[in-house]
Amino acid sequence: MTRSIGESSGYSTVEAKPSSHRFSGTHLFPLVLIALAGSLPYLNTLDNSFVFDDEESIALNPLIRNLSNFLPGEAGWKAYPTRIIGYVSFALNYRIGGLEVSGYHAVNISIHIVSSILVYLIVFLAQKSPRLRRLSEEPASKGLPLITALLFAVHPVQTEAVSYIVQRLASLAALYFMGSLAAYILGRMASENDSIATGRRSLGWYLVSWICALLAMKTKEIAFTLPAIVFLFEGLFFEGTWRNRLLRVFPYLLIALVIPLSLIRLDHPLERILSDTSDVSRLQTDLSRTVYLFTQFRVIVTYLRLIVLPLNLNLDYDYPVYSNLFDPAVLLSLFLIVFLVGSAVLLIARSAAENNAKMRLMAFGVFWFFTTISVESSVLPIRDVIFEHRLYLPSVGAFLTVVSLAFLALERIPLKCREPWGVILLGGILLSLAIGTYQRNHIWQNNVTLWEDVVRKSPWKARPRYNLGTAYSVRGRTKEAINQYIISIRLRPDYPEAWDNLGIDYAKIGLITKAIEAHEKAASIDPTFPQPYFNLGQIYMSAYPGKEAEAARLFRKALVLKPDYVDAWVNLSAVSVQSGHYHDGARAAERAVSLAPDRPDGHYNLAVARFMQGDRNGAMTSLGTVKELDPGMGDSLERFFAISSR
Repeated sequence: MTRSIGESSGYSTVEAKPSSHRFSGTHLFPLVLIALAGSLPYLNTLDNSFVFDDEESIALNPLIRNLSNFLPGEAGWKAYPTRIIGYVSFALNYRIGGLEVSGYHAVNISIHIVSSILVYLIVFLAQKSPRLRRLSEEPASKGLPLITALLFAVHPVQTEAVSYIVQRLASLAALYFMGSLAAYILGRMASENDSIATGRRSLGWYLVSWICALLAMKTKEIAFTLPAIVFLFEGLFFEGTWRNRLLRVFPYLLIALVIPLSLIRLDHPLERILSDTSDVSRLQTDLSRTVYLFTQFRVIVTYLRLIVLPLNLNLDYDYPVYSNLFDPAVLLSLFLIVFLVGSAVLLIARSAAENNAKMRLMAFGVFWFFTTISVESSVLPIRDVIFEHRLYLPSVGAFLTVVSLAFLALERIPLKCREPWGVILLGGILLSLAIGTYQRNHIWQNNVTLWEDVVRKSPWKARPRYNLGTAYSVRGRTKEAINQYIISIRLRPDYPEAWDNLGIDYAKIGLITKAIEAHEKAASIDPTFPQPYFNLGQIYMSAYPGKEAEAARLFRKALVLKPDYVDAWVNLSAVSVQSGHYHDGARAAERAVSLAPDRPDGHYNLAVARFMQGDRNGAMTSLGTVKELDPGMGDSLERFFAISSR
């Protein structure tokens, strides 16, 4: 007769000593090995630039410039209600090293190392659980936690979560998630002993677990699945009644409410909040829940393929969308998913009947994968249907299943053949994966190398062309940028950002009429998009003397759509002063300074406006600030004052 995960397994119930689950010196070598595996393939990322959404979320994000922005009720707290811990970590990075990119990468690598160690710890503790104690005594299974952790550490599919700085949100949430689970297991094991000391230790571990759970919930929404994983571990690896299991999981259910409660009164739907990219970078497509779900059946199979065969990794897949459940690709994918989940259920029953702990670990890995991936691969239609960093936490379950299956297969090979060939094969696989990770990290070097790689793999998708054009433009490769924008527009004619950037680069090479047409086209496609109005204002301010009033009107239009648009406030102050409206210029400059006090151009314009109004004291105060922020600009301003005073 089969048993559910909550029933007694029939395993030996030999009591373990309280110290049996503690770490000792024997773990030093595995931990050092894991740390090296998690860091060495990533050392070539330390000088990699901010890429893609790193720029908007970190480099150009004024909120991370001050930690006080993340106090309750402040702007950062309101902007990132379910991801505030991740953004606080960016603010700490900025506080310590400004925008020195190596510091951000170093933190990401450190997070990956700790996460890899936690994978080792969780699997090790699973072996020491009441139902799997036999496994840790089997010589062939001694290396199972280490191999699982090493695969997690060196696998190339993790590069997007580690090398792409802003996806620290995924890796940090995974760290807290696994830290919470590991602390729960340690507390649960300590509670098996009736002594007062172990009772206090148990409570201490539970407290650590609950704190980590809260931090995970406030780092990324994927942590919402933590109560399910705690319950799953409890049911598969510990003895007890259903009532006691539910009582132990109840605190995690309460903590998980932090996520929906944090979203109350937000203007954006959950699907948008879960999105991995900024407004400008998103694919502007609307998928129904059923279409997204059918597509995710195929995406999950792709994720599994990437685990087994990590080839053609891509930041921005040109992935087909499926609207018919009976499409052969969708149906076959669904059958595979059902087969894997069904197999996991059967493995639980067989593990009890055959007293085979590896089968139970395999089942746990399968359930871990599908549970943790469910937030982003189910019925909530996130704009981008696939991203590799979404695999970071689910991959733990996949690696555990693969390694447990491999150990199960090795049992059928004679010991004298198993050890030398197994070690050689394992070493070759790990080395190949580490080399693949190291090579993949070259792609993340900067926006040009990244988007050239994406365009090679997704040549018929508009967004990679647009982003490659932007990367070329920043590097001064204007004609190449224009070519990419034109291709992007051909692929997606209603792409306002591509039209707007095309206008910017047309203006750079003196094609002013074409630039105006491109900006106007962008504004007509999306009248709520502020950048085209700003860029048109730039053109009228610089290329058409006497059009200051039109330029000011366009800057104000941009500011209606985006009140904190610092560049627009700066230019509005400049054009107001140019046209003799010194009071308006001073007010606009004051607003720019209040939004970005570390930018010298706002203070420069404020100094000029005050000087022209006759406020010499105010002008000199602003001059001093400009000199502190940009001595060269301060010298220029001082010469202006000297000439104007003659």
